[in-house]
Amino acid sequence: MVCLSNSDFALLKQYRPGIVRGSFNRDYLELRTENQVIKVQWRDSKPVSFVSKRYDNIDSSILKSAVLFYKNILSKEQLQSPAAVLLDLPGGESHFRQEINTYFPLLIEALLQNRGQEFLELCQKFIGMGHGLTTTGDDLIHGALVTCHSFNYTKTFNEYPGSELSRLAAKTNYFGQHMLEMGIMGLTPWAVKNFIESIAEGRPSDKILNRVTAIGSSSGYEIAIAILCFAEKYIYLR
Repeated sequence: MVCLSNSDFALLKQYRPGIVRGSFNRDYLELRTENQVIKVQWRDSKPVSFVSKRYDNIDSSILKSAVLFYKNILSKEQLQSPAAVLLDLPGGESHFRQEINTYFPLLIEALLQNRGQEFLELCQKFIGMGHGLTTTGDDLIHGALVTCHSFNYTKTFNEYPGSELSRLAAKTNYFGQHMLEMGIMGLTPWAVKNFIESIAEGRPSDKILNRVTAIGSSSGYEIAIAILCFAEKYIYLR
């Protein structure tokens, strides 16, 4: 994946559609039309990854401290998402709150303990649940998946539940489906990746959390809540 700087993006905006020829290699992208040549260099650019680091053994005390830090900040927010119930906070519709409070902890446990069929059955309760471009249910699953890849990745999960979940993802909207597909592969926005790593490495900060919660209307909050719930379950179930 290639990430453009603001200056490179501005350069590409000058491009006018037409018959295009070009070349692409590890150092640059070049686009050529009859009247234009645009060349974007990235030879000396810093690599960017949208996959969180994988951790073989995380210190429980570090996890507990980071989770508590972030939960304390979120407890002062007025959350509009029903996922707030997972933090014992008000917010969102009562029906969704009840479903989330009952079944999302079970979904995390199934994921942590590699119970693939149970995980898939629980996912069906969440896929497409709620409102927004990516629904609350899709955001929660995404948060759980990318944290699982970082904290508890297993080959078995990747092969079976992953392929079946990809099929089930077609039941939600295109945005939610995209988030689920990315979660299956362990891909997530950079702000979410950094949030997960800050928990695992014991370096939480309000700035890191703010970058996550800025995603969408409530998606960032929901993903962050899912990650914190996963981290708490990881401490007690691993």
